[in-house]
Amino acid sequence: MTIQDVAKKTNYSVATISRVINGDPRVAQKTREKVNAAIEDLGYVPNLLGRNLRQVKSNVIYVLLPSIDNSFYSKIVQSIEKESIKTKISIMICETYNDFNRYKTFMDAIRKRLADGIILISPGKSELLPNFDDIPAVVCCETDSFNCSQVDIDNESAAYDAVNHLIQTGKKKIMFIGGDFTSSHLRKKGYLRALKEVGLETNQDLIIDKDCYGYEDGLKAAKKILESQTKPDAVFAVADQIAFGVIKVFNKAGLKIPQDVAVCGFDNLTYAKMHNPSLTTIMQPRMELGAEAFKLIYSKLKNPQSKIKKVILEHKLIKRYSTTGIENEEI
Repeated sequence: MTIQDVAKKTNYSVATISRVINGDPRVAQKTREKVNAAIEDLGYVPNLLGRNLRQVKSNVIYVLLPSIDNSFYSKIVQSIEKESIKTKISIMICETYNDFNRYKTFMDAIRKRLADGIILISPGKSELLPNFDDIPAVVCCETDSFNCSQVDIDNESAAYDAVNHLIQTGKKKIMFIGGDFTSSHLRKKGYLRALKEVGLETNQDLIIDKDCYGYEDGLKAAKKILESQTKPDAVFAVADQIAFGVIKVFNKAGLKIPQDVAVCGFDNLTYAKMHNPSLTTIMQPRMELGAEAFKLIYSKLKNPQSKIKKVILEHKLIKRYSTTGIENEEI
């Protein structure tokens, strides 16, 4: 939202709007009230540093992530910081919990020049976010209709590779566990494509695609599986943390992994190779994702007119005991 939008709504000039914002006593009370009402209605946030300071830079970038509890983000943030050290830019880590109002708070702070731009890590679906078209931004680990540069992997292809691997090990009743966010939807598409290519039936009883994001959700999903009449011989989870929860419950129930049921995750967290059993998963190049995200936002700050880019990095399927029955020390 810009001062021009306020001017258009009120039919006053930008100069008049500016005088109201700056408290000019010469402005008529009626005009002042109309402008202030429009500002509140539109949600416009004036630049409090003033017109003469508009070129001042804070040399700070906000790095917005859902929660620091998720270890997936650690290497990405570490890589962003390593790249920022090469410049005069500092980063500030901000937890959003994927909450609309928290996103809005940080974005408004940028409009007030408290930071120069943002890197949004795994922000979920674009329609659930406040509008940030007027802010220098880069989205990392999500591909959607964002009006800014994005860096990600090909989530659909990665999921296809994972599910195809499960099929090649002889599994036919493969369960999908994911959440309601864009990358999960893309991974579900890859899952469905892999099944369709070999003529395996899509069974809705083998799909959990709502409200599954982390370890606790994996525990709940696995308990549902055990209580269900439809028993899978493999599980593809869209996050390692979900897979860890699933394995915990299966182990406690006495199921043999992967003989009774194979489990594949996604992300290649550090614990994936140390888990019992070690977890087959999709490796996301987290250091490269972070580095590329910073380079994109830095380029945008240097040249605000630079074109939007969509960078897709390579993923890799890491095969371990949870699907092969063979220990593999591959990182």
